[in-house]
Amino acid sequence: MESNKKIVADFYEAWKTGNETLLHLHPEFQHHSKERSFESRADFMEHCWGKMPAFDNEIISMVAEGEQIVIWYRWENKGMPICEWFKISEGLIREIRVFFG
Repeated sequence: MESNKKIVADFYEAWKTGNETLLHLHPEFQHHSKERSFESRADFMEHCWGKMPAFDNEIISMVAEGEQIVIWYRWENKGMPICEWFKISEGLIREIRVFFG
C-alpha cells in the first residue's frame, strides 16, 4: 500500500517538476472530471501534459485502501480544494476521477 501512495505522490511531483517519468500511467489509463474526460493515455498526454501551468499543490490528506488512493489537496489555480480518486493496477495509475469543491 505504501508503494501505491508513492506512485500517487510521484504523479503530483511530475506536475511540479515537469518530469514525465514520474507520471506512472498505465497503457489503458483514463481520466475523468467535470471539465473533461480522457479515455486514453495518449489523449491525456496530448491535451494535458505540458499544457497546464506547473502547480505547487498543498496535499491535505491521502487515504489508501488496496489499489485505491484518495487524495485531497488545495490547488491555488482553482481556488478550491480538489479530491482525486486513483485506481492503481500493475504498479501504474489506471484511472483518475476528479471531484471539485
